[in-house]
Amino acid sequence: GCSERNRTEVLLEELSPVTDPELLLDPETPQGEAFQWLDTVDTETNICTYPRLDQRYALAVLYYATNGTFWLDQIGWLSKDPECEWQDIVCSNDTVSKINLDSNGLEGTLEPELRVLGGLDELILSNNTLQGSLFSEVTELKTLAVLDLEDNRLIGNPLLLFVDMRSLVSVRVSKNLLTGQIPTSIENLDQLSELFIACNNFTGRLPTQIGLLQHLENLLVYQNVLTGPLPTELGNLDLRHLLAHENQLTGVIPTTLFNNLNLEVLQLDSNQFSGNVDPAIGELTQLVDLRLNENNLEGDLPVSIFALNKLEHLLLGNNAFTGQIRDSFDLFTSLEFFDVRNNQLTGLLPPSLFDIPTLQIAYFSNNSFAGSIPSNFASPPFLRDLYLDNNMIGGSVPPIGPGQLGQLTEFLLQSNDIGGIMPDSICELFSFLLEDLWADCSPPDPEIECSCCTQCFFSRPTAVPTTSVAPSVEPSSVPTSIPTKNPSSLPSVAPSQQPSGCSDRNKTGLLVEALSPITNVSQLLDPATPQGMAFTWLNDDIGTDPCSSMAIDQRYALAVLYYATNGTFWEEQTDWLSSSSECSWLNVSCTNETVFGVELVENNLIGTLQSEMRVFSELEELALNRNQLQGSLLTELKLLPALNVLEIE
Repeated sequence: GCSERNRTEVLLEELSPVTDPELLLDPETPQGEAFQWLDTVDTETNICTYPRLDQRYALAVLYYATNGTFWLDQIGWLSKDPECEWQDIVCSNDTVSKINLDSNGLEGTLEPELRVLGGLDELILSNNTLQGSLFSEVTELKTLAVLDLEDNRLIGNPLLLFVDMRSLVSVRVSKNLLTGQIPTSIENLDQLSELFIACNNFTGRLPTQIGLLQHLENLLVYQNVLTGPLPTELGNLDLRHLLAHENQLTGVIPTTLFNNLNLEVLQLDSNQFSGNVDPAIGELTQLVDLRLNENNLEGDLPVSIFALNKLEHLLLGNNAFTGQIRDSFDLFTSLEFFDVRNNQLTGLLPPSLFDIPTLQIAYFSNNSFAGSIPSNFASPPFLRDLYLDNNMIGGSVPPIGPGQLGQLTEFLLQSNDIGGIMPDSICELFSFLLEDLWADCSPPDPEIECSCCTQCFFSRPTAVPTTSVAPSVEPSSVPTSIPTKNPSSLPSVAPSQQPSGCSDRNKTGLLVEALSPITNVSQLLDPATPQGMAFTWLNDDIGTDPCSSMAIDQRYALAVLYYATNGTFWEEQTDWLSSSSECSWLNVSCTNETVFGVELVENNLIGTLQSEMRVFSELEELALNRNQLQGSLLTELKLLPALNVLEIE
């Protein structure tokens, strides 16, 4: 009888079909630890009668393989209670149907023993530190409908496995280190409603077969390296969210895309789309978020866009659009973010835009708008940023009433034909939240008299042209109608003339002046680049004083290295981006406050080296081996005359 046999032998016999006995008997493996726990600790479990011993064992393997001792919540795990009572485990008829260990501190790898959970419907392990490739046996989970592995460090291309799992309804693997192409066999997943693969390194084209997924509603592929056109077959779907920004997609935006009449979020920004936008876009009357900025689009803006009155965010900047903005915002009630900067637009500023009570951000920079500032421009109670610079706007700045523009932080007016005297009611906004007021007020012949402006520019045509800055509107991996980051608080241009005393000068302007010889200003002010992120950090860092003798350039270059190589996920990052001297940051060596050594060996650096490295003129040793650096080696390395040790194996 079983009860008379040796417990270890019985367990070995029961579990050897699941795991190789050599692993079971090796206490250094997660399988061995789970086996030992069942054998010597979990002795109240009757292994002769327990209905799902393999299931209990598989969960114990998961615990040990992901450093369960340090999970944030582990109530009941590896207790004498049935595994269906362990925290975050849901069962149906004593069979595990759901595991939800989101944001629980799991660190390690997923082991193939999970395949024994044949009744598993949902596996949610997002926001942890899982590593390695997904085990191929995952395809044995024949009932799995929801798989969420977002925000981990998984590698490989699990899509090649998922195409054989026809029960999948939701696949979320965004924010990992995944590579490869989207297989054409994705069409096998005919029940799929969600495909989230954003923030990885997928390459190649979006296959036309995606258009065969009749149940697909949410497609998130942003921040990859996808190329080629959007498939016209997307028009066969009924999408709610399409987020494909920050790739290398090309061609025209297919008119068929606008067949998705229930589309709520369409984000195609930061690609290489070209051509005109078809007026059929006006059919997308459910849109709340439309982002076409940072492309090569051209032609007149379709009038139909301005009928999409449910929009909360309308971002069209940094293209080559022409024509005028139709003054037809009367039915808009929720618009918060409006951006048409850096185009070739003409005509007047639309007064009805400023009647929208929710408006927070309005960017009109770098166009050819004429006329005057609408008299109602101060009506939106939450208006925070108003950029009118580099246009052909004339007249004077209208005074505002008591209580208006109390939330305004940036008001940019330079390089226009705006004259007269800056109203006292505008200057009084510095008692509230106003930080930047820029105008053509430089002596000896100011266009506008302004005693309170924080930056004065020369009148046109000698004003320094505004450089482009993209708002930080990167969404999370979950569809949202609200940007997950607010637009940058940095002014969008460099001043043409600086005040005389350093300590009285604007820190942003000083940093632009100090760093523009190293990095193009457009990159400095673009928060989507490593340079822009480093610049923003310096601007906010209390330890950075551009008026001191400190080496701003080397502090900046190290911050660029941090952001360009995914510093948030380095294995060791002690003191990096702290307010202390960069010479005290982990593995940075200095002599007389000058960097001579950077050693970040086996520290999980992921990304590319940037040209800002050339500022380390005294650098003798650069050791970055055993990481995941990509791309070509910098030509600027030849500008490091003192370098004698270079390790990048």
